[in-house]
Order: sequence, then C-alpha cells, then structure tokens
Amino acid sequence: MRLDKKALGGFYELMLAMMIACIAISSFLGIITYEKAYSEQHHSVRTDFLDSVTITDGKIAGITEYDIEYECQTNGYHSMVVVIDVAGDDGKYDFRLGEITEGKDSVFTNGMMKINSDDGTSVMANYEVIAFV
Repeated sequence: MRLDKKALGGFYELMLAMMIACIAISSFLGIITYEKAYSEQHHSVRTDFLDSVTITDGKIAGITEYDIEYECQTNGYHSMVVVIDVAGDDGKYDFRLGEITEGKDSVFTNGMMKINSDDGTSVMANYEVIAFV
C-alpha cells in the first residue's frame, strides 16, 4: 500500500479495507441468522384427540376440556383453539382454552373428518386446531 506525503492511504486501498469490513460483518450476521433459524423447534399440532368426537342430541360431544388441557401441557402450548364446523343445521362448535394474546406464535392444522351421530348417520365436518406457542 502506497502512502502519500501525509502518510494516508490511497483511495483504492481505503475502498478495499471498507469492502473487507463489510464482507466480515455480513458473514457474521449470516452465521447468526442461520443458526437462529435452524435452532428453533418447529411444533406440529396433533389431532388424534378429535377421534372421539360424536354428535349427540344435535350437539358435538366427545371432546372435553381435559383433552385440550392435556394437549397444551404435553406440547408446551399456552392455549389452543378447536373449531369444528359441521355441514348442515348442526351448527358450529367453538372450544377455547387459555388466554389468546396478540403477538404469540401459532401453529395450526385443518382438515375434514367424518363424525358419527347417535342416530346412526355420519356427517362431514371441517376442523381447525390452532395452538398458541
């Protein structure tokens, strides 16, 4: 590196030093971001507790608060929301447990299920399970 009379580096040398500093900082931030992204646990919501859902007297039954509470405690959720929407006149079943706050991460799953009724018929229903982590 050539210095001028005042012992200062030239323009190109200063630009090279700045580029090296920027590359080092970018690499450092990239490594931190990569490790943070892959170190977090990715939760999935289990729906096997919905297998016991039935329709009795025109209402959805078979799911209790204890089922939801057990799932929350087992998987470390703050709260969970289960919504089952039955086709036809049977209405909508909305079960909430815990306090739902804005800004919490949520994991959800949805799908269709067949629900058996006490009169021997079966109906199709859409379900959605949202767990707040």
